[in-house]
Parts: sequence; structure tokens; C-alpha cells
Amino acid sequence: MKSVAIYNGSPRKKGNTVFAMQYVFEKLNAQPNIEVNIYNIIDFNIDVCYGCRKCMELKHCTNQTDEFEKLFNTVKASDITVWGVPVYWFSPPGITKNFIDRTHAYFACEPMLKNKYAFILNIASDSGFRNSETVMKSWLEWYGADVRESIDIIATEANDIKLNKSKIKQLDEFIFQILKDN
Repeated sequence: MKSVAIYNGSPRKKGNTVFAMQYVFEKLNAQPNIEVNIYNIIDFNIDVCYGCRKCMELKHCTNQTDEFEKLFNTVKASDITVWGVPVYWFSPPGITKNFIDRTHAYFACEPMLKNKYAFILNIASDSGFRNSETVMKSWLEWYGADVRESIDIIATEANDIKLNKSKIKQLDEFIFQILKDN
């Protein structure tokens, strides 16, 4: 049985990224031999990285008072990760970037996502896809993940994806890519 973890990187509770990730979750969850979990990064108490660099020696973050490790353990435990990332000023939103920054504690460790697949869904109102994708892809690849697919969907207002058949088709094609080799 393959384990899939879906991560909603949006701070909004009712936006397009939430809809898209829930849609992906429901479609994958209906498949046999796949265990799917969905995580909203905003629901986890994750402090910022303070740049103390003590983690370089310890090989873990000195801050053990928040829920970063709890969420990062779900990433490490999954065979496949799916990242829903809205684009905020040409990059992932602060909550997602904050999570990424906290993984700096493992920068010098062995690639802990080796032999795992990752998929990225970028959602933006009109631009910034490539920069945001570069952040996500370089982070995942540094830790050893094989980024199999990255797609972009333009959506501005709530329900832009939900009410647009061509955008739903993009999601269906994205889901097909997730299922294709897995």
C-alpha cells in the first residue's frame, strides 16, 4: 500500500488551493491500495527559523516546542507528497516558506526523501509560477525527492477552479500523473 500525503500550503481556509487539494484528496482516496492523508500547514504551530545554526552540529532543530517535527515526520513517512502552493509575490506563502526554512536543520544530513515522489500544484492569479516552483522543487530535490510533475493553474477569486471545467480537467490530469507510476 502506497502512502500519499497532501499538503495545503495556503493560509486561506476557503480558497482555490484548499478546494484543489481536497479534490485531489477525494480522487486519490477512492483508489485501492493508497492511503491518503491531507494536512493544512496553517493548522500547525510552526515557529520561524531563528538562524542560530546550532542545527548544523546537532542535526536537528534546537526548537522542539512547536509542531514542526510532527508535520515534517509526515513528509518523511510518506511514499508520495503532493504540494498545493498558492503563489504570493513570486514565491510560496509565508507559512509554507517558514516550514521549508525549518528543514534547514537537516541540510547536512543524508537525503531523507530519497526514493520518494513529489508533485507540485502551483496556483496564482497571473504570474510568479516559475519562481515559486523553483523554491519548492529545489527544496524537495535537495532532500532527495523525485519531483515528477508540477502544474500551474491560474485562479484569482474563490471558486475559480471549482466553477471552471478546464481547470477541473487540469486537476484530473494532475491526478492521473500521480497515479500513473504509482
